[in-house]
Amino acid sequence: MPKRVIQLLSRIIFVSVPGFVLALVFMEVALRVFGYTPYYLNAKAFEPSHVADMVYELRPGFEGLYAGQLVSVNKLGFRSTETAEDIARSAVRIVVIGDSVAFGQGVTVTRPHSRGQPRRAHV
Repeated sequence: MPKRVIQLLSRIIFVSVPGFVLALVFMEVALRVFGYTPYYLNAKAFEPSHVADMVYELRPGFEGLYAGQLVSVNKLGFRSTETAEDIARSAVRIVVIGDSVAFGQGVTVTRPHSRGQPRRAHV
């Protein structure tokens, strides 16, 4: 390539790349200043865990959007509106332990896969 073409391309890159990065940084700062929260990631749904092996846990009493769906966390920190007092003593209880799949991330309140477990277990 001729030397002039290389100089022209380097000037264009030298000016446009920092300008583009600066515009992205400006938009990010503006979104944070005006309180924009992406609908898929509401940090208020979680709190730091007191358990040494866990980084975070569900915030008891949280109600809001997470992963684009309405999420309700009861006072015990479980994704449910039920508490032990609401369930009959004779009821079979099934505990699901896991990650975001067990949590039902992106799934409506009435449709997490753990809701179907009693039917599958023939209970």
